[in-house]
Amino acid sequence: MKTLLIPFLLVAASLTQAQMTVPMPAEMKALSFLVGEWEGTMKMTLPGATQVMDVKSTVSVKEFGAYQETVYTMEMPGMTKFTGKSFLRWNPTAKHYQSWTFDNAADEPREETGTLTGNTLTMVSKPQGGMVTRIAYSKGTKDTVNFLIEMKSGDKFEKLGDCVYTRKK
Repeated sequence: MKTLLIPFLLVAASLTQAQMTVPMPAEMKALSFLVGEWEGTMKMTLPGATQVMDVKSTVSVKEFGAYQETVYTMEMPGMTKFTGKSFLRWNPTAKHYQSWTFDNAADEPREETGTLTGNTLTMVSKPQGGMVTRIAYSKGTKDTVNFLIEMKSGDKFEKLGDCVYTRKK
């Protein structure tokens, strides 16, 4: 009897989990253009200098489409490798996207909220260390995504860096 009961319980548990799984929100499906392995060269404009760095990222869908996870690295000649992980989700109550980014250059995560307008996801950070950033991801072709990062200066945002990510083949 026990040998019949265990497979039955496993099947019942699987069916219950499948029924409880929430479908991927349409707002997350709209960001499918970000999913994949990407690489590019980012041009950073810092006060008095322009630096170029190689960037790589992998964006994957997690937990039945509830969020996207991005793992990235940035390497600039003569500098320490910059690495991080970001979690992005749709908040149905607040009706905006939310993200939390953890990296090796900050003591705490960067929190952002944003919207998708057309083919551009724009995320604005909460102040962190007195700095507010705005990041835009725009769909290019099926194999490119445009990336722009800006920093708030007074009442306006100034370009800090940009990159065209290309899908790794």
